[in-house]
Amino acid sequence: MTDKEQKERKMFCDELLSWQNTPYVPEARVKGGGTDCGLLILQALENVGFLPHIDIPHYPFDIACNCSVPMYLNQIKEYCTEISDEPLAGDILVYKFHGALVPHHASVVLNNEYIIHSLVREGVVQSNRRGYEKYRVATYRFNRWVGGD
Repeated sequence: MTDKEQKERKMFCDELLSWQNTPYVPEARVKGGGTDCGLLILQALENVGFLPHIDIPHYPFDIACNCSVPMYLNQIKEYCTEISDEPLAGDILVYKFHGALVPHHASVVLNNEYIIHSLVREGVVQSNRRGYEKYRVATYRFNRWVGGD
């Protein structure tokens, strides 16, 4: 990993950490006001200048239970590449919980032990990665970091 990439990953993680305690609000992206897991990541990438503002079409609150199209995963794939390497700080972990038809949740790796994400009942929090590993279906890396450039 280059020094530039290491600094960018830290900047992204620091921005995500500044969202802690923001309540969970579907389809929102307001620091301190509300966000969901996907828009947390997207807005943090925008705030640090890695992506322009991207409008996301409406999606149902219960997308995990009633949608057979992996809309969430398709959106991530536009800006990220699936990797098989051990996740690094700033990489995105995608999950499929019990009862879901398609992957519907994501977090960002902070370090070997912790992730950050927005949960329905808790808002933006850090969690131990081990508690979510059995639900992980994929790991993605932001395209600007693929190949270590």
